[in-house]
Amino acid sequence: ARGLAEIDWAGLRQREPEAEAREYTPAQIEAWLEALPPLERFAVHLLLRYGFRFGELFFDLDAFDGSRLALPGSSRKNARPHIVPLLEEDARTLAALVGIARAAKQPHVWLRNGEALSYGKLHGKINRAAKRAGLTMGRVIHGARHHAGTRILRETGNLRIAQRLLGHATIQSTVRYAHASEGDLRAALDALSRHSPEAGEGNAGNALKE
Repeated sequence: ARGLAEIDWAGLRQREPEAEAREYTPAQIEAWLEALPPLERFAVHLLLRYGFRFGELFFDLDAFDGSRLALPGSSRKNARPHIVPLLEEDARTLAALVGIARAAKQPHVWLRNGEALSYGKLHGKINRAAKRAGLTMGRVIHGARHHAGTRILRETGNLRIAQRLLGHATIQSTVRYAHASEGDLRAALDALSRHSPEAGEGNAGNALKE
């Protein structure tokens, strides 16, 4: 319209955040776990292994059937339960914790002296332990979910398996974990060079002899 300044809509459009690529080193994980008491250590172990959202740690006791967890869908569009099979050692520990919680008539398994820890208290204890362990990056607890997604995808190369583990409604949400580190790329190039005909023995070195 006449008399109105032209608006630069492209300039106002916020840049979408890049997908986070995070994987904790064995040393970081060891330091984090050692900074926690056994119960909270097990909570972090579950986050790192299964990629649970933090709130999913507070599952209803009936969601555990002895070998797996049936977690609520992450949204109205994804109302189907998110089924997570547990490794035997984790299932045994969780079964014991569920039994203790039922006996104490508490709503979830994270108890201290028979009383349920709140979401905020457990989150705070884990977060402070991470800082003591030297993990000072932002959203360190949620980073455990990214760690789990990255690890399962690296081990299997299968996006569908990573999607199932993390409970994503669509594969597009899982693709963010398909990043490759410089080490991954170097290892792939090394493997390729051992089997590719164009990389015959001595070709690189011979280029310097002319």
